[in-house]
Amino acid sequence: MMWGNISKPNICRDVRGQFLILVSLGIVIIMVCLSLAIANTTISPLNFPKTRFRETAIQIYMNFRQALGIALAEVTKELSNRGYTNLSEYSAAADKGRKVLTEWLKIIYLKYSGLGLNLNISEPIFECNWGSAEGYSMAKANISITILSYGLYNWRSALIIELNLRVRDVRMNGNTSLLFFKLEDEHNAPVIGLNINSINITGVSAIKSVIYRGNGNYEVNCSLSNSQPATRKIILQDPSGIIVGALFSTEMSNVNDTLGPTATITLSKTRYLKSWTKVINITALINDIGRGSSNIVAAECYINNPQGTNVTMIPEDGAFDSPQEKVFAQINVTGWALGAHVVYVRGKDAAGNWGDFANITLWLTSSGIHVKEMNIWKDKDRVGNYIRITVSVLVVDQNENPVRDVNVFGTWILRNNQGNEVLRDVSERTKGNGRATFRYDVPANMRGSCTFTIRSLFHRDYPYDPEADVIKEVSITLP
Repeated sequence: MMWGNISKPNICRDVRGQFLILVSLGIVIIMVCLSLAIANTTISPLNFPKTRFRETAIQIYMNFRQALGIALAEVTKELSNRGYTNLSEYSAAADKGRKVLTEWLKIIYLKYSGLGLNLNISEPIFECNWGSAEGYSMAKANISITILSYGLYNWRSALIIELNLRVRDVRMNGNTSLLFFKLEDEHNAPVIGLNINSINITGVSAIKSVIYRGNGNYEVNCSLSNSQPATRKIILQDPSGIIVGALFSTEMSNVNDTLGPTATITLSKTRYLKSWTKVINITALINDIGRGSSNIVAAECYINNPQGTNVTMIPEDGAFDSPQEKVFAQINVTGWALGAHVVYVRGKDAAGNWGDFANITLWLTSSGIHVKEMNIWKDKDRVGNYIRITVSVLVVDQNENPVRDVNVFGTWILRNNQGNEVLRDVSERTKGNGRATFRYDVPANMRGSCTFTIRSLFHRDYPYDPEADVIKEVSITLP
């Protein structure tokens, strides 16, 4: 029996066909799912983060203000603990404040790292004077903020923190005393929040009560100790921790007042006057505290001769109504001869006592100083990735002679091609050749200009005549 050829089924073809069917089905399922997903999708608006450079700058400013207040509190605390009433008696107390600001800088740079933050803070100035009926504690500094990542350049501000204490009156009733004082800040705004624990008074056995009368005025009821010092001291601490003090006397009656008030002269400007000066302001502090504590009723000044023609001085607050008064007078110096002139000042109290004369010598001179020459150049050698810009300033007197030991105050202005500026205030002292040298390292890739401007000159013996300056500013193109 003959068998014919029988064909075998093609298994590979069947498997391939099934695979294609499954793939097609999968694609259809995926497309359906995508369609459903797209149909149920809503488009949300995109939110781009805003650059809050103003908020950051203000936050740093407020933070610095708080740090300056803490620094002043540390200075006054050190001064009080040491028993001094004037910072000039113990200037080392200011180191406590500088230490606070140094630590603050470290914290701020760490907190805002990555923003390209550059802070320029001037040397802080601390002042404390608690040796009269008007005591004060003060700190001031300038701050300049640059935040490169925000495009913020040289955001400047000047800060002052001040606490002012004025003893207004003392009323005695046996061994009980009522002390009235006023406490204000740097804006003459009242400072509130004092209590018995905030105040310490020498010669007092107990403080019975502290009453706030409004507008910064306080009334303290206290019991006097057996000792009766003529002059007493009040030391107080405000809620922020700043300490201030003042002196006062319990001898408010002028019955036994036989001593005249003291006078302390101050000037609004230097003792060295230019020959073309027309008017000067003379100010003085007339003080009868501890010398009978009568109210001041008059003050006067004389020029060159204390027996000559007097010039009446006026109280700064408008009225003679306290044992201590700040007074002033305008003096016409037109026609004064070149050379030395002596100003005499004295005051009178309500008991009729004139105090001794205080005096100060003024010098009228025709020899002023001015800037004769300024040069600016780029050093040939780089300092790392920086170019060093150098400026030389020549200061001379009226006879064109170089003057040494002149403090030259200037400002660097770094300006790029987009018009952004960075300012830096600097100062240097002239050498024996009358020249002061300033240097500024700027980035080597900087495109724009670098300018140096004279702000002022100061010398202890010569007045500055800015109108005589031959040149005030120099510039150079970068790079």
